[in-house]
Order: sequence, then structure tokens, then C-alpha cells
Amino acid sequence: MVKQNKKIKKQNIKKKYSVLVLAVAVFLALIYLITNYSQLFGKEEAAAIVNGETISVKELDKQYNLLPQQYKPLYTKEMVLEQMISMKLLLQEAGRQAITATDSEVAELVNIIANQSSLTREEFISALGKQGFSPDYIIQYYKEQLAISKLLNKTILSKIEITGSEISGYYNLNKLEEQGYKLEDVKGQIEQILFAAKQENALAVYLSQLRSQAEIKIFIKEKEKSETTTFKSTGDEACMEDNKPLVYLFCTAKSPHCEWIRETFNLVMREYTNNNTIAAYNWELDTGDNLLTEATETFIPKYHFALFQKYNPENTVPTYIFGCKYAGVGNAYEPENNLDAEKQEFISVIDKLLS
Repeated sequence: MVKQNKKIKKQNIKKKYSVLVLAVAVFLALIYLITNYSQLFGKEEAAAIVNGETISVKELDKQYNLLPQQYKPLYTKEMVLEQMISMKLLLQEAGRQAITATDSEVAELVNIIANQSSLTREEFISALGKQGFSPDYIIQYYKEQLAISKLLNKTILSKIEITGSEISGYYNLNKLEEQGYKLEDVKGQIEQILFAAKQENALAVYLSQLRSQAEIKIFIKEKEKSETTTFKSTGDEACMEDNKPLVYLFCTAKSPHCEWIRETFNLVMREYTNNNTIAAYNWELDTGDNLLTEATETFIPKYHFALFQKYNPENTVPTYIFGCKYAGVGNAYEPENNLDAEKQEFISVIDKLLS
């Protein structure tokens, strides 16, 4: 494969990358409070049913209203619901694998978190109580947090490895020597950056696998789904790189749907990148490789992955993002094995971006 106008953005080395478990906990903490509000309410109209467990419209509305005002422009109710579904799936999978946390483990975690907040255990419990969370609720919350952390460590996180060649490759690709960094001085930080990127990608793939095996009914989106086309206008401003629209395909290496469309997508994108009119990426979520370059990448830049999560909170593949103005999930013409029709749709959407 021939490289086409590849731009490697320099990334500053930071020392504030947290350990893996804390990174996962940030993701889980936001979602957990959504899912467990169900015990506070009676049966309500269902927003979604996940393997027989209901997420009510009232729960969804409650959680959305709990978002700080500055975050509401960034989250739609559909995005919040997708996060709720992800948490349900993780909790259910932990249960299926009989993964639990002991009372002593929970007590130790609560003490650690309280100490980090410069509070005693009693003060910490009291502070949460003022926000409407009972001691029993708090204990159950952390018990399930720990169970999910154990699940993720067992299934995906313990399998992530960072090689010396990946570290040196990141160092060279990002031209850190030119920025005054010595490899031995930043090796640890680079390893954490690569680990965090692989962790984020692995979690997205794992959730996608859980979803593919689950029975999920989403009622608040049924009308929208009936009107869905391959690409939908997002209403967002165009995202650009070097004054060119950014075009993405997010896939996985073993997905048959990705395999079906991969080469057609790449051929179309190369036609436009040869003319220097777009910036295109074909990211494999499970390998971190951009298939539109000759080099073998090992991680997806954080900005690119954030766009994937924004426009497809379900984390399914294939996902298309064309200039952030149009997004689509799945292949419209795969059942007909009509690659030419898929190709023409790519061209049509890109031409809209460039008009």
C-alpha cells in the first residue's frame, strides 16, 4: 500500500496518565450511576431492554438531567442510553462468569477513595448520603465496580502488551528527539500512552462483541431506525486536517462486514487523496493499524477514537464518518453484494463535502 499524505501529529508527553484500572474506573463510574437508578423507581415505560433487563425512560431522563450543564451539549439522550446499555452488558457478563468482589475488597477500595479525598470513611459515606445515596447503595456500587474491573482485567486488559519496537516507533514517528526528549527519559510515559490507547480500543471491541451476542431492544430509537439511510447528516461542523475534510472507516480485522468493504473503501479514498482533496483513515480498532498507510501503526490517535465513540456510541463496525457532517453504520448494499453501489454512495457523500 502507498502512503497518501500522511500527517503525524505531535503529541506532548505528559506525566499525568493514570494507571489502567483508574482509567477504566472513570468510564465505569459515569455509566454506573445511570444503570443503578432503576432500583429507585417502579416499573416504567422501557427505553431499552438488555437481555431481559429493562432500562426505563424515567431512568434515562433522570440520568440525563443529572449531567452537569456544560456536558449536556456533548451528550444526547441516545448517547446516554448507549452508555447505560454498555454498563448493563458488562455487569451481566461479570455475572455469567461468576466474577464478584468480596466485602473486604470493597471496604479497602472505599477507604482508598476516601483517603484520596482527604476524608475518613465515615465522612465519605456521609458526603455521598447528602447526595441521596444510602450506605447500602454505595457498597453495592463499588462491589459491582470491582466485579467489572476484574472482568475486564481477565478478558482483555491482562492481554495487552507494549513492545520495545512499539515504544521506539512512537518515539520516532512523533519526532520526540527533535523536541528535546531522550528515549530513556520518556520511555515510561510512551508506554503508558500506548497502553491507554490499546486499552481504549480493546474495550470498544469487547463491548462490540458483547452487543453482537446480546438481545437488545431500543424502543426510543425505533422510529428513527425505520427512517435510517446508510449516511445521516449529523448537523455538525466539518472536521478538517490541513484544510481537508477528514474521512474515516472504523473496522476490526476479523469482521466479515469490514472484509467485504475494506478494499473498495481504500480504492475510493486513494482517488481523492491522490488529488489532495481529503484526509482519509481506515482504522482497525483491534490492531490500531491504519490500512491506508504502508506503515503498521499500533494505536489510534485519541481525537480519531473520540469521533468514533461520538458518532457510534454502540461501538459497532463498520462505522463511517465523512467530515463529521455525515456518519453511517453498516453496509447498505452488502446483502445484495453490490460493491459498486456502495462505492457510488461514498463518492456522492464526499462530493457533498467538497461542494
